[in-house]
Amino acid sequence: MFARLSISRDGGLEAELQVKLTLIQLIREKQLQDSAMAAHVQDIAEGKPTEFRFRDEGVLCFKDRIVVPDIGELRQTILTEAHSSPFSMHPGSTKMYQDLKGEYYWVRLKQDVAKFVSKCMGSWEKQLTLDEFAYNNSYQASIQMAPYEALYGRRCRTPVCWAKAGQKLLPLPDILKGTTEKVKLICERLKATSDRQKSYVDLKRREIEYAVGDRVFLKVSSWKKVMRFGRKWKLSPVFIRPYEIVERVGPVAYRLLLPPELERIHDVFHVLMLRRYRSDPSPVIPVEEIELNLDLSYDEEPVEILASDNKVVG
Repeated sequence: MFARLSISRDGGLEAELQVKLTLIQLIREKQLQDSAMAAHVQDIAEGKPTEFRFRDEGVLCFKDRIVVPDIGELRQTILTEAHSSPFSMHPGSTKMYQDLKGEYYWVRLKQDVAKFVSKCMGSWEKQLTLDEFAYNNSYQASIQMAPYEALYGRRCRTPVCWAKAGQKLLPLPDILKGTTEKVKLICERLKATSDRQKSYVDLKRREIEYAVGDRVFLKVSSWKKVMRFGRKWKLSPVFIRPYEIVERVGPVAYRLLLPPELERIHDVFHVLMLRRYRSDPSPVIPVEEIELNLDLSYDEEPVEILASDNKVVG
């Protein structure tokens, strides 16, 4: 029930009362109009084995999820409330589906959610004040629940999910037991996610080892706030001149022989900051083997005849 007060032209006070059905009442009313529900209602009345049942409010449920009939704009109303209300913050299709599937049931729910989200043109500027609430109440794939649920042991109810029936206060031992089990479940899910990501990385990972005396390039992309090497940031080098390895420090770290201009930098680096320097001296011609003129030019002399050919003219 909503009340609206206004002042009339003659100065009197007018009151207007509006009565609107709650979402549960609206769903129950639409269920009575859906002929497809009659068979399930009859099975319940005759005591036949079925996964459908009536909740305390008289609404038909399937596996404790409210059955939403395809009548009028009922499903569209639920999708709009779950996606576009100030408490929802325009979630993606995955997060929105996870929120809805625990409360409501209808055929092609996941497809309808994806289709609805793809057409959303919501304005984020109007929702930024509730971004923290939306994040804490959004489904996270790594822990398979929302951060709010992980912290408090129950889901935070947005307006579209406030109709959960049968909840009651639990004694302290049950709360502690539930919290312990929830933490254990979260740790297991995080470990499974970490192991899966590690398996992807291990496919391309290879062991890198260097020997004392090897020369390596040094990665400096992480030094931009320390040294700029005389260039703009966009043009700063990723690797700088090769340095000699003078000591191995642990299994994955090496000490380099750095010049005086890098004395402020610690001389021990992780192996991932190094790249092997491979020099090829074959193209390099020693200066001693070339007779240079005063103007730094030189005279070319044939060294070897590689091929010959005789041509007969006329």
